[in-house]
Amino acid sequence: MRRQKAPGVVWLIEAKDFRVIRGQPNDRNISGLADDVWQRVKDTLTGLAEAAVQGEGIEREHARRAMAGKTRRIVVHVEPHTGRHSALLPKNFAAGVLQKLRQLVREIDPKPLVLDMVLTRTFGVPWSVG
Repeated sequence: MRRQKAPGVVWLIEAKDFRVIRGQPNDRNISGLADDVWQRVKDTLTGLAEAAVQGEGIEREHARRAMAGKTRRIVVHVEPHTGRHSALLPKNFAAGVLQKLRQLVREIDPKPLVLDMVLTRTFGVPWSVG
């Protein structure tokens, strides 16, 4: 297997779609979103570190490349709720998520992003959502 060079940026992305909610949303999904993302980042990095050592074949190679990346970026892609807003689903809750996320992940990514389909186009990330 040919070794590929390490990527410059490793993107850790969490996606949430709140555009249509059927039934009562779980408060933890919204108020604890930044904490959830932080836990997933830690779990992902732990899993990648283990796979880089103990994995086999393509799994090991992929994990090694991800761990060797020069920069890690954290993105929460949130499609906002389009219905009636409430205390549980405030109109601009993404700003609160970003503020909390910055506190939690600053050692890994001092400038995490909270994006939606519209913002993705303006932030110059190497993907599109549509």
